[in-house]
Amino acid sequence: MIRAYYSSSVNDFLAKDDYAIFGEITSNDQFSAEDLQKNTWKKEIEILKRELRDLKDGHLLFEYTIPRIGNRIDNIVLYNGIIFLLEFKVGENTYPSYAIDQVTDYALDLSCFHKESHNKPLVPILICTKAPCKPHNIQIMKENILEAYCCNEFGIGEYINAVCKKYPQANFNVDAWINSIYMPTPTIIEAAQALYMGHNVEEISRNDASAKNPFALLQVFLVQVKH
Repeated sequence: MIRAYYSSSVNDFLAKDDYAIFGEITSNDQFSAEDLQKNTWKKEIEILKRELRDLKDGHLLFEYTIPRIGNRIDNIVLYNGIIFLLEFKVGENTYPSYAIDQVTDYALDLSCFHKESHNKPLVPILICTKAPCKPHNIQIMKENILEAYCCNEFGIGEYINAVCKKYPQANFNVDAWINSIYMPTPTIIEAAQALYMGHNVEEISRNDASAKNPFALLQVFLVQVKH
């Protein structure tokens, strides 16, 4: 399975022709995305070429898959030891709560189940291209996850640099991160043992697995493992 539709250093991304990048993304899209999605990719390429020009040491991914839940993150920037998760809403002029939840959930999922993300800083960013500017508000939501930052198509690179300055980190192996296995953290396993001891898989399945928290994700994970 292809983990990302496009993966390269930011330096190579900036130097490569836009159409060549778009062609690589679409060639890896086995589901033949509709025109709306294709236009979104074109806009993402345009924006990121401008916003990442000072982050040449980073690594960029388009459509990185979360295999356990079957979703893809629009973009990931791995830079200075920090994982930046970018969710684009092209043409959106507000910051919908569902979209904030969406990108926050991606960070929670990686933190709890993506082995190479355990204990690494995760920064969710919602980009609504036509929405008003918001000031930087760098705050920790929980442990290694920052509060989701909402911005329009400008200021993405500036915010990434601000986070790196506030929370300097050691770099990690990019390839190891991209190809990481999915494995729950030890604390999630301990929670599973405490919560579900004596419960059969049917009882677990009947619980609401749609809630926006790691324990809801855990329910699904446990059912998959037990089957």
